[in-house]
Amino acid sequence: MYKISSKNAGQLFFVFIVCLVLSFSPTRAYGETYPEQIEDEGAIIEVFEYLKEAHLSQPEGKQLLKGAIQGMIDTLEDPYTVYLSKNELDQLTRNLDGDYTGIGVYLEGQKDYPRIEEVFPDSPASRAGLQRGDQIIRVNGLDIKGLPLYDVVAKITGTPGSDLSLTIIRNTGQEITLALKRELLDIPTVISKVLGEKTGYMGIKSFGDRTPEHFESRLKDLLSQNITGLIIDLRDNPGGYINAAIRLSEIFLKENSLIVSTDNFDGSIKEYLSQERNPVEIPLVILVNSDSASASELMSGALRDNGKALLVGENTFGKGTAQSIIILERGGALKMTTSEYITPLGIHVDGKGLAPDYTVETEALQTFFALNLLEPQKKPVTYSKTNDQVIINDEIILSGRNPLLRNNRWYLPLRFTLELLGYTVKWDDASKKIYAHKDQDSLEIDILGNVFINEGMVKRSSGTIIENGVGYLSTGILEALGYSITENDEGIILGVGFAGSQDLSE
Repeated sequence: MYKISSKNAGQLFFVFIVCLVLSFSPTRAYGETYPEQIEDEGAIIEVFEYLKEAHLSQPEGKQLLKGAIQGMIDTLEDPYTVYLSKNELDQLTRNLDGDYTGIGVYLEGQKDYPRIEEVFPDSPASRAGLQRGDQIIRVNGLDIKGLPLYDVVAKITGTPGSDLSLTIIRNTGQEITLALKRELLDIPTVISKVLGEKTGYMGIKSFGDRTPEHFESRLKDLLSQNITGLIIDLRDNPGGYINAAIRLSEIFLKENSLIVSTDNFDGSIKEYLSQERNPVEIPLVILVNSDSASASELMSGALRDNGKALLVGENTFGKGTAQSIIILERGGALKMTTSEYITPLGIHVDGKGLAPDYTVETEALQTFFALNLLEPQKKPVTYSKTNDQVIINDEIILSGRNPLLRNNRWYLPLRFTLELLGYTVKWDDASKKIYAHKDQDSLEIDILGNVFINEGMVKRSSGTIIENGVGYLSTGILEALGYSITENDEGIILGVGFAGSQDLSE
């Protein structure tokens, strides 16, 4: 599916063999000091024998061997090199390939309670009647309000055959409690749907062996529906097999395009080039966040550096190394860092990550932002006056903060609103100021509420306010920026459509 070009010929195949001979008797007298430097690997065997034969606790050999292995690994200070037992290796493989014990749903994190994004057929969830859009509020009777999504997932997954009680709220407002049994499931690592009128969406949960197959099948289905743009969601994707990421990147790249380079343990550098002769030509936006790592970063870098995609969201995790899994003859496996990967334009991802083309920290806005780049809409945005609901392109999303009415002036959540309009928003701790920019426009907001637009001060004594540690922007400032503000019984209407200054639809 891809070919390899080597800049520095070197033998990359290797065998890592550790042989422990345990049959000789120690010759050093007890209490005799050791040299300051350990001369060779034989010292490991020598220490092993002394501890096993003469330590007061009479330790088991397996205990010492496990500690010796872990000690060697710890000296590397590499969190990605680990020893795996057979069970741990099996679990790692199952997780990458979408095999897990649960109920068969994908969840989307929300402000208070997670929402079901997809229910898989022939699963405990589908048989119990769970539906897309249901919000889970209790797991086994425990209120999960505000819990991180990974904690909720941990509570829902468990032993095959074990009982689970879920309480959900349906969009009708009805509260329902359902009894389910967990099962060992084979869940696709890719989900897909159509957003808006003509934009495809594909979420990749991990890069397993079968991920390219799942992706290509679902992409074919989306293309048959005449989509004109595609969002690839790599948020919270921890990575997986490098070959899977290379194949997925290759789908969109012309023949002989550089996908990634690897700087290997033996000093060689290898280039992975696409062999795809009929790449899919479609505008792409990739969603990333701080938990997009490893293979996710490889794919993001490959497609952006080749001019095929824009990145929207947050700076990625910054894991730019690849690990090889070596099955050990005496049991278990060693997952060991053997190379660093570099993007086509020479970016070293490790420790730094990839910065998005459009920084959107408000999670609820990220998908809508990407959609607007591919399918621009100019419908007004309506903020509810009584809750945190905002209607964008006829869809309701949650801002997380209610608008405030102060001195007959409405104030809207600052970060949410500016990111909605396409601004990158940053807080500078040194100057104690908020900076926001979009194209040629810039805003500077100090802690007194003074607002500077394009370096000119807007003379408004109440441009911004802070309540409970949250910033709010007055509608007067928005009017000074050129946006119209109207008000009716439905809410506060922002008279310019959702963000995005770059139309990729043409």
